[in-house]
Amino acid sequence: MNRMPVALQRRSGTFRPPTLQTLPVAVTANVVKIRARTRSTIMAVVKADGYGHGAVTVAKAAVAAGAGWLGTTSVAEASALRAARLAVPILTWLHPSGIDAEAVAATRVDVAVGSMDELGALLAHAAPTVRVHLHVDTGMSRGGCPRGQWDELIGLAQRGQQARRVRVVGVMGHLPLAVPADIDSADRAALTGATLRMFDALGCAGVARVDFFLTDDGPVLNEVNTMPGMTAESQVPRMFAAAGLSYEQLVARLVERATGPDPRARHLSV
Repeated sequence: MNRMPVALQRRSGTFRPPTLQTLPVAVTANVVKIRARTRSTIMAVVKADGYGHGAVTVAKAAVAAGAGWLGTTSVAEASALRAARLAVPILTWLHPSGIDAEAVAATRVDVAVGSMDELGALLAHAAPTVRVHLHVDTGMSRGGCPRGQWDELIGLAQRGQQARRVRVVGVMGHLPLAVPADIDSADRAALTGATLRMFDALGCAGVARVDFFLTDDGPVLNEVNTMPGMTAESQVPRMFAAAGLSYEQLVARLVERATGPDPRARHLSV
């Protein structure tokens, strides 16, 4: 599957765009391996156009291999999957453009709600009954209702269910974040070195979150987030706090670095 070109190369006097080829057989093989190691139902998350690999292509390959659910970030993404005749259950969360209750009903998808405002807006428009999962923050600070508001969210959901506006069918959340990570000094040094090399190679400045898988062969890059969450409860501020730099100090240092004589200075040392 060819994706949009991101650059042009000159070859034999002509311009040929580089392409990205998605291999459905690789997706299928991965899902088969995961299914062999669990009795749980597998959800294949295909948000952001299947992470750039084609949502429909990846979704069909995953479902063919036995994935029982699909996940997206918006109802619009879920609608595209339904249009491709994918009939398995779909859960959508994040909702960057809000929740279109009518589209939810039309596409027969489940929605996760992670705040009082989000659930309240859905209750104001939900008709017929919408299947809802309560999205709670269990400690990783990757979205969801903060612990201090769980009771309010559950109470509102109960009232919405009694009024037949929603039906609560599940609870979701990210696994808690371990800060600082429990790793030995050798692994910590390997991860630190790999992070700094990637940070410099990409020309990053200020703060970026660089995620790795730690394998027997060393760190393997997962992703680089150049605009990580920066609330007091987000991952990056909590990591700096574990290293001795408070949230207020972190923000002040970032502002100082951005407005100083050399805004291109990159590494933010603790």
